[in-house]
Amino acid sequence: LDRALEINPQLVWTHQLRADALFADVKPAEAIDVLLKARELNPRDEVTLGRLLAAYLVVDGRSAGKLTVRGKQMINDATTRNPNCGDVFLAAGEALDRMRCILLATDYYRAAHERMPRLISTRGQLGLVLMRLGDEAEAAKLLEESFAIDPFNVRVKNMLEVLDHLKTY
Repeated sequence: LDRALEINPQLVWTHQLRADALFADVKPAEAIDVLLKARELNPRDEVTLGRLLAAYLVVDGRSAGKLTVRGKQMINDATTRNPNCGDVFLAAGEALDRMRCILLATDYYRAAHERMPRLISTRGQLGLVLMRLGDEAEAAKLLEESFAIDPFNVRVKNMLEVLDHLKTY
């Protein structure tokens, strides 16, 4: 990533990938700084906004299930520009999933699916997360829909095989 930034410091995706690595290490406060740099390069990039939303959710927390000021502001900004901003919610769900905030990730995957049902990966991601939560019935339905749309997703295919195997238990 450092080499890519040396060549072209305007690459938004390098900042996004650096934030993903920080999310995997559960360092959302550090990821915020990286994502703010990406936001300076492209303030409307929905993937950056989604990752930033996830970082704010984890750093600020949620009081009684409600969003904090920064979280509300991120969602309001994104939905004002694009009411069908499924990519924002998908990116937030993926970042929350990386930080192992599984329940929050399901909420944002569902929101992404509701706002933009044509997103290919949302059903599969939500199905995989639901499997980790033990909701096999809903997960199976979503995974089958996902596999019908994208039969090349290996993770979804493997999880469907696991579900088939579990039927024999």
